[in-house]
Amino acid sequence: MKSSNGKSLAIRSLWLFGAAAMALAIQPLSAQAPSYKVLYSFTNDSAAGEHPSSSLVRDPKGNLYGIALGGTFGRGIIFKLSSAGQERVLYNFKGSDGDGDVPDSMSFRDSAGNLFGTTYQGGAYSYGTVFKLDTQGRETIVYSFCPNTPCTTGAYPGGVIPGKHETLYGVTYAGGNFSCAVTGCGTVFKIGPKGFQTLLHAFGGLDGQNPNAGLALDRSGNVYGTTQYGGTYGRGAVFKVTSAGNETVEYSFDGGASGAYPNGGLVQDAEGNLYGTTYQGGAYNYGTIFKITASGQFTVLYSFPGGGSGANPYSDLNLDQQGSIFGITYTGGSHNFGTIFKLDASGNETVLHNFGEEGDGVHPSGLIIDASENLYGTTYQAGKYNYGSVFEVVP
Repeated sequence: MKSSNGKSLAIRSLWLFGAAAMALAIQPLSAQAPSYKVLYSFTNDSAAGEHPSSSLVRDPKGNLYGIALGGTFGRGIIFKLSSAGQERVLYNFKGSDGDGDVPDSMSFRDSAGNLFGTTYQGGAYSYGTVFKLDTQGRETIVYSFCPNTPCTTGAYPGGVIPGKHETLYGVTYAGGNFSCAVTGCGTVFKIGPKGFQTLLHAFGGLDGQNPNAGLALDRSGNVYGTTQYGGTYGRGAVFKVTSAGNETVEYSFDGGASGAYPNGGLVQDAEGNLYGTTYQGGAYNYGTIFKITASGQFTVLYSFPGGGSGANPYSDLNLDQQGSIFGITYTGGSHNFGTIFKLDASGNETVLHNFGEEGDGVHPSGLIIDASENLYGTTYQAGKYNYGSVFEVVP
């Protein structure tokens, strides 16, 4: 699942938290990092894209797909990186004539090879789109947000996930209920196979505000996600929405030891347990990794101490078969430009990579794991030409 997110997670983290300016105490690492490789560095040729800002999607042949800014029209692109490291622009968003503008999520690839994602702006009404790109490079706008103002059905989408019978589920960062915020508190929606949108829930503040990342879908058709703000204490919440549109708050973050401001989506294991992160809070106020069991019990699995161990986790987590958790932090590490981390089933954290070396990326934008448990992701900045990179980590 991708995030993502009213804006892409990387962009929103830059704007909302100013994390690049945080001064953290750097701590030495004792664990040797695994193999890290930059697969591609975006150049100063803006037509080829720049500043990738979402997680990737990988096909069975090892090709990677993602989104970036720039492009022929300066409105963003969809790109493919072959297993040999060759980058190709599959589609240039126009930002006009009803097309999308500013892509913020490469969400998933279906069994037929079609790519789905969202743009934060653009579309027929300028409030964002859900798009589809087929294997021939033909783009279709599945849905344009806010056909009527005010945007009670949602505005500024943040990624979609597939459901049964060709349905899509997602969130919008704004719109919905305008009694709790000037821009609205955001929504959860469903889109049917013919492009008809159904509003499942409009947030009202106490039940969450501003969902900004992808959803998790269980076998019963319930969706789970996070809101960056709102909840009982105003510092974010974990929510559940049934297929009938009934919403419950699974947990409200208090800003203390439990964490604050979840800035990534949730991942669910085979037993129905949910895992996620908070951007701040925890024992040291540098963020947490948390777990909510299928029975609703909340536990903080790890509090980031900052410094060399990483700080400010965000984006969706990844799970392996041994129960280890993989993810990224926006800051911290040896150079304070973020880390890739692993948390094993015993709660021991290992930094797999520190961003910020020469030619390396900085501020990672997302992370995925393949069947061999290799990791792939993007960085919003740096790389060889300072326009972002695509990387691989072999643990």
